[in-house]
Amino acid sequence: MNNMKKLSVFLAAFVIGITAFAQTYSGEVQVDELASYRTGKFSKAPRKVYIQSFRVLFQVMASATAKSSEGVRKGATKTSMAVAVTGIDLPDFQLVTDKLYNDLITSLKSKGFELVTADEAGKTEYYQDWVLKTGGTASYAQMAGHVMITPSGYNYFVKGESKGGKEKGTFTDKSSILSKQLNDAIILDVSMVLPFVEMDAASSGMLGFSAVKATVDFGLDPGVAGTAGALRQNMVKFVYGNAGMGQAESYLPIVLKKKVTAEGVFYDKKFKEFTSAALNKVYDAGYYAVVTTENKNETVTHEAACDPEKYKAASLKFGSDLINKSLAIFYKNAEN
Repeated sequence: MNNMKKLSVFLAAFVIGITAFAQTYSGEVQVDELASYRTGKFSKAPRKVYIQSFRVLFQVMASATAKSSEGVRKGATKTSMAVAVTGIDLPDFQLVTDKLYNDLITSLKSKGFELVTADEAGKTEYYQDWVLKTGGTASYAQMAGHVMITPSGYNYFVKGESKGGKEKGTFTDKSSILSKQLNDAIILDVSMVLPFVEMDAASSGMLGFSAVKATVDFGLDPGVAGTAGALRQNMVKFVYGNAGMGQAESYLPIVLKKKVTAEGVFYDKKFKEFTSAALNKVYDAGYYAVVTTENKNETVTHEAACDPEKYKAASLKFGSDLINKSLAIFYKNAEN
């Protein structure tokens, strides 16, 4: 990296940091251990870490549809809404991801940990027939409405890929096997998802309406994501050694304890669409009635505009807090 590029990256990170400090948040990022065991044994592990995965998923679009069925006096309705982020783009997502990753590397090295490379990991039996992926690219195939970003200059392995590009992993966590084959190196996984909106659909056939509401709520959520290996949306996980029977010597998954959000990142807080059914018309015709229905079908797309500097600042703060607080727990257990 030349000096001008280094300076540009530094200045961008500096501006993001200043913005993050001035931002308003619903609370502090809090983390908790999830089903950890024998964490004290990390102190006996080699001072080597292999970063098995590092991915950040940014929600860029959300959609919902509400329908009401046709009644005797009311027609059927259908209301759809798609909300997409504007004001932020792929280079911004990459900047945030790279900063989080590079800060992680710096922290590990400052504590005396050596990083195992993908080239070294690729020589293990565990990774035979796996696919080597190059980081620094965007993928829309991993989770609907999200773009997944991996760090620039970072290589990793996946079990395979679907035709659509969705990455495949193992159904169960087999990091302990990989650790053993890497001479008991600590296996580290980092996964986080940054949603920006919650969608709510409602309808009534009797009253003849359907509605979709979107509420902007940007931050971190402790829920479970539909990702390979059933990883939590926001988790930093450390695994060391293989004790047999599918267990590691030490297992330390750290997850987000509760939801945390940032205020003022998006200009609009709520969007709503409502469709009311037309009243059915009944014509008397002798011994029978003819009923005609005027159904409505409506699709609306909205743009959720954000302040790009505030978005990057909040994303970086959330990610940094999650990683750094997880590292603090790990370092405490890894002390000799």
